[in-house]
Amino acid sequence: MPLSDPPRHAAVGLDLGGSSAKIGLVADSGEVLAFEQMPFTAADNTATVLDTLRHSLDRLQDVAAAKQIALAAVGCGVSGNLDAAGSTILLNNVAALNGFPLRAWLIEQVNLPAILDNDACLAALAEVSLSAQMGRTLFVTVGSGIGVVLLNQGAVVRVAHGVTGEAGHIIVAAHNGQRCPLGCCGCLETVASGRAIERAGQQAAAEGRSNLLSQMAQARGIVTSANVAAAMVQGDAVARAILEEAGHWLGLGMASWTAIYQPEQIILGGGVSQAGEVWQQAAVAAMTHFGIPNYTQNIQVSTARLGHQAGVIGAGLAAFRLLENC
Repeated sequence: MPLSDPPRHAAVGLDLGGSSAKIGLVADSGEVLAFEQMPFTAADNTATVLDTLRHSLDRLQDVAAAKQIALAAVGCGVSGNLDAAGSTILLNNVAALNGFPLRAWLIEQVNLPAILDNDACLAALAEVSLSAQMGRTLFVTVGSGIGVVLLNQGAVVRVAHGVTGEAGHIIVAAHNGQRCPLGCCGCLETVASGRAIERAGQQAAAEGRSNLLSQMAQARGIVTSANVAAAMVQGDAVARAILEEAGHWLGLGMASWTAIYQPEQIILGGGVSQAGEVWQQAAVAAMTHFGIPNYTQNIQVSTARLGHQAGVIGAGLAAFRLLENC
């Protein structure tokens, strides 16, 4: 009887964003062996969010068993700050998880070691692991919110609560009357994030300024940032203007960040980074126009290569590092 291949090992990588959770099986090489994404809303209560996560973990464990993959540990990225022990979420875009001891809950669910970290930090670490340039790197993730991580020689520069700071909440539009989920009025997230793009897209659809966006709203009940990007690809001028404006606002943030952090490169990640060149070009143009030339003219700006799986990969790799340090 032929000997069977030894079971592969994998970590569970979990990326909890403001509007969805992504989960996957991640090999120690960073390869994603299985992946799924589950939507939820900021209005969901704690029980609903945990029930969604529990079912996803169960499905992933079934997939691992079917593929003869031995699970080693769990890594989880959250869009907020953690307590000093790295166990409880203190500040999160999903209000239902604020103050919840998520690390202990994960350990209870899967009976494996678990580690929590900021989602942008984990995505940044995954991305720079692929980069030959290991100088000062600013990783900007633009999804439901905006996360900014400074890395130096491949390591995250951490300040309070284990993160670089909350640079996505710098005030750029103080009089717009919009508040982000954390309570800031007129911060960058209110004008440049995926939520801001969705809000602008829904408004354009409701006002009848874009037939295509109106059709998308009628068909799906909502206009997402991905819908706006798709409409732009189809030649919709209103959608293009929405993405250009969001990119412009992001570029204002980038102009400020280059003066503060003086990075050698900026990597743009998160779901909105998939919107394409129009969005990125608007951001770079604003950064170059408004920023200090000595700090902006030689910066390399690129799109993250790992796409929407960066957070899951980073979480999985963090889980393997946890085992190495045990």
